[in-house]
Amino acid sequence: MLSTLALLATLAVAGLVAWRLGGPQAGGVVCGALAGTSLTGLSVLRLRHVARHRPKLVFRALVEGFLAKFAVLLLGTLAFHGIDLLRQQVDPTAFLLTFACSALLILVPGTWESARILTASRSAPQAN
Repeated sequence: MLSTLALLATLAVAGLVAWRLGGPQAGGVVCGALAGTSLTGLSVLRLRHVARHRPKLVFRALVEGFLAKFAVLLLGTLAFHGIDLLRQQVDPTAFLLTFACSALLILVPGTWESARILTASRSAPQAN
């Protein structure tokens, strides 16, 4: 619940910031926020699923989410340096900063909720 509210608030704030900035910076903020929130939201959902059903693989799910975010940052940076038309519409610095901020703002409550699920499943009595 908390991660969902963080996701919606992050998108709302990013939309307001983009509206105020205008131009390529607005494109960077919008693209960064959408990429960061969607990718982090999906990795948090995967982390929750793993915490409920296969708790021994939680660390693997965390690493997979980190690697996916790193890959998007790398591919985004390469795309901005390789495609001039994209660079004219989307500011690379705004994209990278907004991606990192939005990912962090969703990852913290999402990981906290997943940790609560994991501790609740460990403290529940085991059925034999």
